[in-house]
Amino acid sequence: MIILTAILSHLLCPAFPAPATEPPEVLTVPIKGNIGADATVEGLSAALQLVETRPIDTVVLEIDALTGDFETGVELAELIASIPDSIRVVGILQRVGGPSLPVARSCDEWLVQSSISIRVPDPRGGMTDRTLGADRVVIQTLPSLTRSATRLKGRLERIRRACLEITGESVDVGSDRAPGRASLIEALTAAPDGLDGTDLDVAGRGPGIRGDRLVSLGLAEMWSGDEARFLVRTGGVNAIPLGDTGSLVMEASADEAIAARGRLGSRIDSLFSSLDGVATLSAGAPWSIARARLSDPESPRLSDRFPMRRTSGGWTIDETMVPAWDAACGDSIRRWTGVVELLETIDVLLDRADAILEEIRGMEPRPLDTARRDLAISTAAPLVSRYRGIQSTFEPVSKEARREIVRVTTLRERPPFVEDPE
Repeated sequence: MIILTAILSHLLCPAFPAPATEPPEVLTVPIKGNIGADATVEGLSAALQLVETRPIDTVVLEIDALTGDFETGVELAELIASIPDSIRVVGILQRVGGPSLPVARSCDEWLVQSSISIRVPDPRGGMTDRTLGADRVVIQTLPSLTRSATRLKGRLERIRRACLEITGESVDVGSDRAPGRASLIEALTAAPDGLDGTDLDVAGRGPGIRGDRLVSLGLAEMWSGDEARFLVRTGGVNAIPLGDTGSLVMEASADEAIAARGRLGSRIDSLFSSLDGVATLSAGAPWSIARARLSDPESPRLSDRFPMRRTSGGWTIDETMVPAWDAACGDSIRRWTGVVELLETIDVLLDRADAILEEIRGMEPRPLDTARRDLAISTAAPLVSRYRGIQSTFEPVSKEARREIVRVTTLRERPPFVEDPE
């Protein structure tokens, strides 16, 4: 958040007042990677704040996103749709699908980038660049994974409604309407047949449509990537590109999203690491307690190891066995001390798990991580409650262990002495 605030402060608060008349500016914002992780609502919202303070007359969205959270894609599209009508929104389509479909649909115009470069695996196990031309599939439906035909139909309908409603169109538009973007959405989400002659059924990656077909249908224009020509076309000869401003804002937001995801993951790992420790120590505690009780040097099990001999006034351990007695007492003290430390460690780990659980409950993750947070809470909460119940059964043992340490320490310093019988 600090990086994002710094960028915006610099851009939104110029050092000198703006002149009365300024040349129009073009803001370019990348919508790339994973929707919700790389392209975030916070990032786009921050970038679009520039529209309110600078003479921007064109917003360009570079769209290359096939995966991510669909609801986040709808939120991004709603932000774009809220841009004032006086500002043109141009979508440069590199690859569009799934959650980025509503984003593309919210643009006023489409430009198909004539060629793009993507990273693909090479035969040696590394990565290499591959260039895709205008005959690549530019727009694809790409509903999220399911094994149910009913769910698939529902997801296609969700995409259809989101793409039509974002521009205020009726969701009851029929496919017999004159070819246009609404009809294209109908075809993409209804059946692989699609519009006549649009070649929508792309094997293995469809339904989809190629870039050159979009252009031939009049739904988009081809763009070679020449920035100068683009500025003349959009903002006039004197148009000023804002360079990497939009990219920097989006990247800063994505970095914050990655950091937030990392913090959540780290806390969840710490939570279950603590609970794993409690489980392991609790499972081993009964045997540790039993071994400590067996180590009592005065117990019948060990008393035969320490014969007594008469001294003046009474009986005590034979002096030759004093080293063995000292060792036996030391062993008992060590075992009872181990019990105390074990039970204290269980207490500390449970308190730590409780604190982390409350911390996770207070987190507000992005949509992609909400399910992970909720599942961690629902899994950990009953475990914490269960281990608290086990912990309560150890409280008497903890008191016993401390008494035994005091008692055996005294025996070690002053071995048993019995006065002569009368």
